[in-house]
Amino acid sequence: MSSSILLQLIHLLAIKNKFVHCLVLLFKAEYPENWPTFFNNDVLSMLQIGGIGGVDGADLGAHIPTQIIMLDFFLRMLQTIDEEVVSTDVPRSNSEAAHNTTIVPYSFSSISFLIFNPIKLNRKIT
Repeated sequence: MSSSILLQLIHLLAIKNKFVHCLVLLFKAEYPENWPTFFNNDVLSMLQIGGIGGVDGADLGAHIPTQIIMLDFFLRMLQTIDEEVVSTDVPRSNSEAAHNTTIVPYSFSSISFLIFNPIKLNRKIT
């Protein structure tokens, strides 16, 4: 693998990680009071259209199937939610810990909705 392709992959991963981190920080600040549709409508919509990471890999010489992009995004999001909201390894203020405690039950029920209800795609998957 040439160094330019490796550099492109590193930048792509960094952008994906930053996007997911920003999305989770918004989730943490707004869910469930101000953004109750985060999981059930908004994230599900992004996953259905393959709108996250929308890179087909053409620049990198390989085609990345939509399912892989969706799964990659979903797993990155769950990992970041764990780090930012659920994990007790990170020291948090009392108010932040109390807020996170109120988020967790809502998010778990919504995440299980996403996991146990198959996503129907509106376009052909290659």
